[in-house]
Amino acid sequence: MTLSKNSLIRRSKLLLLIIFTLPIAITLNILARLIQPLLSVKFGILRSDRLGHFCVNTELYLLEKESSALTKRTEIHLVSFDLKIANKELKKLWQSRVTLVPRSLIYSTVLLNSVLPDGDKYMAKSTAQDRDVHNLLDQTESTLVLDDEFLRKGETILAELGVPSGAKFVCLVIRDSAYLQSVFPDQDFSYHDYRDSDPSTYLGACEWLASLGIYTLRMGATVGTKFSHDSELIIDYANSSIRSDFMDIYLGANCLFCISQGTGFDGIPMIFRRPIAYANIAPIFYFNTPLSKSIGIFKYHRDKKTGECLSLEEILYRGLGECMTSDCFTAKNIQLEDNTSEDITELVKEMWIRLNSTETEFFSTLENDQKKFRNIFNEYRRFSCDSVRIHGELKARVATSYLKNNRYFLNQKVLETEDHHD
Repeated sequence: MTLSKNSLIRRSKLLLLIIFTLPIAITLNILARLIQPLLSVKFGILRSDRLGHFCVNTELYLLEKESSALTKRTEIHLVSFDLKIANKELKKLWQSRVTLVPRSLIYSTVLLNSVLPDGDKYMAKSTAQDRDVHNLLDQTESTLVLDDEFLRKGETILAELGVPSGAKFVCLVIRDSAYLQSVFPDQDFSYHDYRDSDPSTYLGACEWLASLGIYTLRMGATVGTKFSHDSELIIDYANSSIRSDFMDIYLGANCLFCISQGTGFDGIPMIFRRPIAYANIAPIFYFNTPLSKSIGIFKYHRDKKTGECLSLEEILYRGLGECMTSDCFTAKNIQLEDNTSEDITELVKEMWIRLNSTETEFFSTLENDQKKFRNIFNEYRRFSCDSVRIHGELKARVATSYLKNNRYFLNQKVLETEDHHD
């Protein structure tokens, strides 16, 4: 990989920063360890370069800090944001909740601490980055509160898009590679391409929402495709002149729910406790299971040799649940296939029913399937290094339509326990 001139300049400046602030870093690390018996001092760089991490890492960090403050002695946290800021409006909001120190003073301190013995003890961070392993999001309200002025401004701008005051709207985020290519031009993110999906397969769900008078806004700071439609209720906000960091926050915080694949933007509705309907999830072990208001469906894993789609157990048994690159799936002879337009429409219909119906009959007939999914998932996660770290209690559900239409998905074979280690 060839670095650009700007990238080389940034790295040179960073190296100089580390050299000049090293005495401060040494002093702070020594002091933190000397006073540890009396007072706990922690250092951290809160990740702000990617929107999802900027949202959820920070929210979980604050929730865990508040939770620990109720049971532990006083802690002093010296933290700063990273160099890149994924959303400037979110930075303003976090600054009302986080006491920051200059990044130039803390960067070397964090770097030095990370290589010292017991360094983790002195790190100010969430337990598992953006994974809610303690199920805190379900138990708490958002740490961020949008004031009346913020809401009025957002409503005024939304009207310019043609969405009247009081109208219900859904945020839709469809992953493609355009954003990362624009923000990190020196890095190759093609290994993430397996997560992309075809925007046209989401139109059926948007049309169904439109039939109910619900608007759909396609989100994205930088996208590679247009999302055009004749309906005035289906809006390509990502390619509009109104798209801004401010409106991203307003929309994500106030949407009826979000349709996503598990990518950056959905961190906004997540920290504002909005439900999320996940489509085209891959890999399976990264399904955001702690969120009780959320439901999801998975990409199809087709075996290239047999031509058959794999069951959940086969996917996990063959180590596909943690494949994080396109090459990993290819090496295991697996072709990932997107959810169909019908799959996504049924997912969205179910989310609507869950939010608006008190009837339990729709779901009760397949409740045993939800339990079976959790049992299989939990059985295999015990033998997975990653999944042990990134899941709390499993509360999210697989869409009942997906389980009903793909009965093979929960098929099980008798497998010896020791085989899980292979």
